[in-house]
Amino acid sequence: MARNLRTAAVGWMLLTGLLFIAVTGIVRHLGSDLPAVQAAFVRYAIGLGFMLPFLYRTLRTRLIPRRIGLHVLRGIVHGGGVIWASLLGLVAFGEVPDVWTWVGGAVIVAAATYIAHREALARRARRQT
Repeated sequence: MARNLRTAAVGWMLLTGLLFIAVTGIVRHLGSDLPAVQAAFVRYAIGLGFMLPFLYRTLRTRLIPRRIGLHVLRGIVHGGGVIWASLLGLVAFGEVPDVWTWVGGAVIVAAATYIAHREALARRARRQT
């Protein structure tokens, strides 16, 4: 069983590598004079197209409540990553982050905190009944 899982994992890694190369090739084919924002949009749009079947299947399943803490932790870490990247750009390159970058980081951290609080209340309510 473990060997089968390893083989599947290697297959998925190869597939994602090939898809990454395909997306990069498509963006380069569209033109190197494409503005960075439009190139990023094309990348994310193509990536979303690749992810839609997986998202459909994932959204139909129910989250396991005991793992919700891991999702909250991931949200906090990613929100911290936005702040860390902004600070690194400020220190290393002297680039002052746009106010919307800070707002985005704050929204991510606030959403993760809200979800953690809501889940803690729900967990307490389940214990009391």
